[in-house]
Order: sequence, then C-alpha cells, then structure tokens
Amino acid sequence: MMSFLDRLLARPEAPGAPSDAHRLAVAALLVEVARADGHFSSEERQQIEAVLGERLGLSAADVATLVAEAEGAAASASDWHGFTRELTRIYSEDERIAVLEMLWDVVDADGRVDSLEASLMRRLPPLLYVSDRDNVEARRRARERRGG
Repeated sequence: MMSFLDRLLARPEAPGAPSDAHRLAVAALLVEVARADGHFSSEERQQIEAVLGERLGLSAADVATLVAEAEGAAASASDWHGFTRELTRIYSEDERIAVLEMLWDVVDADGRVDSLEASLMRRLPPLLYVSDRDNVEARRRARERRGG
C-alpha cells in the first residue's frame, strides 16, 4: 500500500482535479479529529462515513475503503501538516471551509466537544488558511444541518 505522501507525488491527474489523495487527506483529517480525545466512538465513525458519502459522492464500499486507508494514513503521519498542505494547495477557500464543516460534523457527532478536539479545531483553520470567523460560521452551519 502506498503512503499518503507517495500518492501525492505519484498522482497522474491534472492540477486542480480532485484525486484519491485529496479525498484521503480529507478523510485522514476527519479521523484525526475523531481520535483527538483518545476515543474513536461509533457515532464519530458513522458521521465520518456519512459526510464522506454525502459530500464526496462516494458509495458505501468506497467510503469503507477510504476510511480504512485514512486510519492508516493518520496513524502513520507525524502531524496533519501534510494533509492540510495538500488541501490548501488544491482546494479553494470555499472548499477548505466545507472541509471544516465536515470536521465540525465529526467533532459534534458524540454530543460533546472534548478540550483536545477543541484545541485541534483551533489549530486546523490557520493551517487551512481559513479565518476564525469562517470557522465559527462553518461550525454554525454544521450544527444547523444536524438540527442542533
């Protein structure tokens, strides 16, 4: 299995085109935020699967494969900078804000925000070149979508 970085370096698609590597970067960040509090709950896993299926238009089988790959990529990564760097390189500001909404969906999935999750969600927006204001709005939209 190729590493996340190997996929980025070897990817044949044209610049600007969505790729498996970009989907993997998004999924790995979702896994990272779910694991931030030391507990990867079933609610968080279900939310990850739901947002990947809905937002990225993936089948259940593709989602399962992507989540498994994301867990491996997240476990082997020393930090999230490689994931965020790739997303800022290729995604527009609106797409990066949408990633933050997905992250908030996962953070709020189990009904509580742990201090470690909150800390991660304060550190990721600057790495994605998203303002605090846009991060707050992303969280608000994620909560509204879930009815909270």
